[in-house]
Amino acid sequence: FAALRLLLLLGRRAEQRARASEERLAQVVATLPEVIWSIALPGRELQYISPAVNKLLTRPLGLSAHDPVWYSKPATISPLLRGVVYEADQSMLAVWLDAVLAGADEALDLRILHNDGSLHWLELRANLTLDGHGQPQRIDGIASDISERLMAESQLRKLSRVVEQSPASIVITDTAGQIEYVNPRYCETTGYTPQEVIGQTPRIHASG
Repeated sequence: FAALRLLLLLGRRAEQRARASEERLAQVVATLPEVIWSIALPGRELQYISPAVNKLLTRPLGLSAHDPVWYSKPATISPLLRGVVYEADQSMLAVWLDAVLAGADEALDLRILHNDGSLHWLELRANLTLDGHGQPQRIDGIASDISERLMAESQLRKLSRVVEQSPASIVITDTAGQIEYVNPRYCETTGYTPQEVIGQTPRIHASG
């Protein structure tokens, strides 16, 4: 009996540690701005989605910020996403899911309807998990709102075009005074090519 009580005690402690570990993981996931999700195969049923989804969807799912839920009655993913993914991008999502199912490792950028009615860009990444027989078991993924990043990249491209097309000579140096960039107007004015001046200092003009 002593051995049985010991086994029961060890079992309870193991359960407590496992529960505590799950709670810590849930707390960590709840703080992430990215949406964590999992789809069961072959039916492509949504099995799990993290609380961050409430900040992205047009109609929040009502998930607790501290209690991620595994669906007891899985909802098929297609009707859920039809109300979220921008209509023109829905076909891309279907093609991407087929590619992931085939083992492809690639990201997908698509537009979604944010809960304020605006369009946001979302980056999807996913990983295919196989069962013990080598058959597709589930797709686990992460979704990140990349709208701000894309906006910053767009602004940077605009600035780059302004510099490239400027009628004034523009030279950019690093903190040591070495030339890192010259625009086309500089090359036209001085006769130097970018390859000749990058890495040099502006003193190259005196030597020329």
